Amino acid sequence: MKLAIPKSQKESFKQFISLPDDKWRSLLQALEAAGPTISARALAKQVSPEVDLGADQLRQVILVAGSLYVTRDQRGANAEEFAEAVVEEAVHEGLVDGGNPGATSKLRERVAQLLSLDHSLGVSAKATQLLLSHKNPLLTARIFTDIRPVFTGDENPTPRAAVVVHTLQLVTGTDGRELSHYIALDSADLKTLKGVVDRAIHKEASLKTIMASLPLVEINGTEE
Repeated sequence: MKLAIPKSQKESFKQFISLPDDKWRSLLQALEAAGPTISARALAKQVSPEVDLGADQLRQVILVAGSLYVTRDQRGANAEEFAEAVVEEAVHEGLVDGGNPGATSKLRERVAQLLSLDHSLGVSAKATQLLLSHKNPLLTARIFTDIRPVFTGDENPTPRAAVVVHTLQLVTGTDGRELSHYIALDSADLKTLKGVVDRAIHKEASLKTIMASLPLVEINGTEE
């Protein structure tokens, strides 16, 4: 099996490989006890009190862990075969010394341990993939509200009235880029939008009631 470590993840992969043994053990224990989340950032925040790592380093390591889990799942490989392929690629990229049996064995063991974390890392990584598989996942949203004067008169325009206008800004992650979409709204549009959102919230609550009777774990979409 041939793997490739993306350039964007090589630095994070180095962080993963170079973690001291005591910090690795504490991270593994924290991940084993953690519940599923919606993203690597949220999972890192959940386990951070149990791990003596900086927030950015922890996020990078978990990002690599999630990427390894999803890649193995997509390839349909068993844990041993996939861990060996990761070691071979790490040696090829010069990230680990191929002539050091202790280093390659440690990396192989760490990858295999990560791949066993189905409940926390596995569910979180797959849930993130499902969300990001959409064409335009929402990143942020804002509504700008302004007063626009209405002028009359040709030679000496004078404001005689005013209207309130709203602009809805939706920022999406589209094809690897952040795109902003602006939508003009009036008061009637706001009420329509609120009704649509309220209905969606009500439908979600109904689905959660059904989910509660099934052997499913709900993944909270918030990271706060």
